[in-house]
Amino acid sequence: MGKKLQKNKKNHQFQRYDLSHDRRRDSCNYEILSGLRFHTEEEHKDDRISSLPDDILLRFLYLIPFKDALQTIALSTRWRNLWNRAALVRHGAIEDIDCVVGDLLLHFVELNPLAHPERLRFQFGRGRILSAIIGLGKKLRLDFSKGESAIPRQFDWHLVLNSIDPTHQPPSHTTFVKSLNLTSVNYLTNEIVSSLVSNFQSLESLTIARCEGLQSLRVDVLSKLLNLTILDCPDLKSLYIEAYELQSLRYRGPVCWISLRGVVDIADAMLDFRYSPGYNQYYSYKHSDSLIKLLGDVETLTLSGGIFKTLMHPLPSRRFYRLKDLWWIDSSMEEYNIDSLFTFITACPSLERLFITVSFLKYHLPFL
Repeated sequence: MGKKLQKNKKNHQFQRYDLSHDRRRDSCNYEILSGLRFHTEEEHKDDRISSLPDDILLRFLYLIPFKDALQTIALSTRWRNLWNRAALVRHGAIEDIDCVVGDLLLHFVELNPLAHPERLRFQFGRGRILSAIIGLGKKLRLDFSKGESAIPRQFDWHLVLNSIDPTHQPPSHTTFVKSLNLTSVNYLTNEIVSSLVSNFQSLESLTIARCEGLQSLRVDVLSKLLNLTILDCPDLKSLYIEAYELQSLRYRGPVCWISLRGVVDIADAMLDFRYSPGYNQYYSYKHSDSLIKLLGDVETLTLSGGIFKTLMHPLPSRRFYRLKDLWWIDSSMEEYNIDSLFTFITACPSLERLFITVSFLKYHLPFL
């Protein structure tokens, strides 16, 4: 069994190098990330919960916290099918999305005192589906990735969050949402989603993920938003953010033009530029200034080595005095990449922990 586990771990595509401050690159410790858990036959035999009747499992599912419920349905076909059975199914037009999501929130707030997770499956248009999940922690997830996908078309998206309009009083059940996850919004749905989220006045966390065709994104928020995450929008070319209380900004996707206003004192940042189909030649060295300023006060940073070597190296005289945790992502640990890493480390006098992920997936940065 030990040999089998060792072989499986070697096939895992991500690795971590643990470097302490007094080790040189010729004496690096090498360790495989334990990102996957391997189950033995004995463990599967001891799984008595999955053999219970569906009605009992459904009661368990209602008691699982929101985040854990999502992980459970992702790992098990049985639990996923069970979760689909529990979903409220409705049909209508795309214009009805605002109303059906509002009804889901109203039911959750007024008729669900134990705050069990609830799911809506709304079918609209020609085979398109919205999956909406509301759960503990006042978290709402809107996912448009199911059903027939529309032919990708480019679109620009402008989101205005937590705005207060004295002439418009949003329904009370919409103001309680604190965390919002928007997945696979496209050119057909971006306007109705913008209208929907304009009713949310207390958002503290926003995640935008896998929006094909999105080439320009603008997010305006005057207050309350603390965490903004943008992931895997492959066509993004322009990102404008105006946020005055933001504490965490996490970005993974193509190299794009980034403009920040009011974004100061960021404690946590991720700049993971791994691929760049949205890359445009106007992005040059002069655009790295805003990124370097963003990193000035961070305490926790995830950074791709490729973007550092191309746009931020050699470093200016600025030093990152507050940086304590660094997660460095690179395609290999060859001498040139290690030299770039040590160059960055020398500008971080307060660094306490260093994590390195080596991804064998080919970087698609056109300038590497």
